[in-house]
Amino acid sequence: KNTDRIIPVALFRHENPKTELRCNLCHKVGGQIREGSLIAFKRGARQVLVHNNCAEYSPEVEVVDSKWKDVIKAVNRGKLFNCSLCKEVGATIGCTAQNCYRIFHFSCSEDAGWRFDRDGKIFYCDLHRKQASDYTPHCDRVSIEYYLTKNPASSLYCRLCDSVQSDGPLGQLLAFQLARRLVCVHESCIKYTSICDTAEVEESRMGHEYKNVFRAIEEARKCTTCAAP
Repeated sequence: KNTDRIIPVALFRHENPKTELRCNLCHKVGGQIREGSLIAFKRGARQVLVHNNCAEYSPEVEVVDSKWKDVIKAVNRGKLFNCSLCKEVGATIGCTAQNCYRIFHFSCSEDAGWRFDRDGKIFYCDLHRKQASDYTPHCDRVSIEYYLTKNPASSLYCRLCDSVQSDGPLGQLLAFQLARRLVCVHESCIKYTSICDTAEVEESRMGHEYKNVFRAIEEARKCTTCAAP
């Protein structure tokens, strides 16, 4: 009951030659590092295509003994909701907090600081994260888009070199969150400090997810060459 049968993507392509290989939840084309590979499901005459993680972390979906349940139900529900972060349709991951109606795509949930592998499938948005059992603040990389929902564009500069440059020799501008604190730093500025732990977090799908970022900023001193903070 409620089981959706996996079919080969090649068969989906053959039976739907005019349909782009695009996830029915996040709408990204093809397999993705964060969202996972595309999987085709069928129930009756209905066929859908979704990323592994977009489907698995939707609350109604269950995976038991390699059998997937209620994937198509999640896709149908996603058509009704726009993501609270990117505003696009297809969001299925709602905040568990009572009377909170915010809802996200899988990747948008992680862009806002949630880590499913670490924090679990029962999702809490950034406004209610303290309600999660065993809540512990972590230094997590978040997206620039999420950062700008909390801060004005004028604050979009590196907290180590004070430059607003967003690319070039300093690398891309990265955003990090610790509890309610949010900062931006250049990839190279933070990567080459002696304080920041730049080893990538193995279980995270976010690139350049470093630790001790906030400690590095707090302990930064004026440069002996240029005298800038």
